[in-house]
This record gives sequence, C-alpha cells and structure tokens, in this order.
Amino acid sequence: MGRFNEQVWGDSDERRYGYNGLFGSYTFTGASPCTGSFSDVDYSFILPTNWWDRISSFRSYNVCWVDHHYWSNFGSPHSGYFPSQSTMPVVGGINYDNNARAIRWT
Repeated sequence: MGRFNEQVWGDSDERRYGYNGLFGSYTFTGASPCTGSFSDVDYSFILPTNWWDRISSFRSYNVCWVDHHYWSNFGSPHSGYFPSQSTMPVVGGINYDNNARAIRWT
C-alpha cells in the first residue's frame, strides 16, 4: 500500500499536468492511501490564504478522489469528488477554476 498523494497547480493560464509555473504547485501527502469510499473523508485541509482561489488543475494518486470546497469551512458549495483533472470542474453552475479554499480526499 502506497501513501496518499495529490499535487495541485495554481496558474489559470496553463492547464496541463506537470506545469510548475508562475504560481507553482502544492503537494499534499499522507501516511496511507485513500479508501476511495465516498462514505468517509480520509484527509481534509484548509488551504493557506495565499492559495485561496488559485487551483486550476490537480492530480491525485493512490485511489484518492478529491472534493474542492468554495469556502474554507468545508460548507457548500463544493465540487463533489473527482479523480485527477487537467482543468477544474464546473458543477451546479459554479466553475471551480480558481475557486477553492479547502480540500477533502476520500
């Protein structure tokens, strides 16, 4: 069993995996892989304020699905769980490109 790992990129002009440009990337790791079950939360993180509204794409590893939250208190609206995305999803009329302040993984 591997460890939990996700990397996010923060540049709205470059939307492809592997880009580490103007704003850079942020890597999250954990001691164990995600369960992949939507009935629990394996990890959660409130982004530092300098990363609020900066995520434009993400790649998750080790069976993790990612839920991006519009507010830092994990309230609604939120994207719902997605695997890796080269562009942020649009859900319920909300474009999550550069619109996330907290993240949960399962």
